[in-house]
Amino acid sequence: MSQPVSDDRKAKFHQDRGLLLYNDVDIAQRMAMDKSNYSSYINGRKTITNNFLRKFYTAFGEEINKLSVPELRERQEPASSQTELELLKSMDNRLAAILEALNKLVGPE
Repeated sequence: MSQPVSDDRKAKFHQDRGLLLYNDVDIAQRMAMDKSNYSSYINGRKTITNNFLRKFYTAFGEEINKLSVPELRERQEPASSQTELELLKSMDNRLAAILEALNKLVGPE
């Protein structure tokens, strides 16, 4: 049996799960897991383990990386125009990834 994970890793998992545009049935299916078993982890009836997280990030890690917005760090000096432009480009790319994921869910019109 896999060891339980820290509260920080659980919080990160819940944050990452919130980025996904899938329902729990779809997430469980992509993790090759029964929906009720997946639900037990999400609702705290089972402890989230490294094995559970491995399955989740194997199924969704690449997609989550595309959807994640980097945390803004406090700076001691104002951001340069170049830094702001890079941040805007990054956000534009992430928005494009979100729209692409939505189009896959909705399908062609």
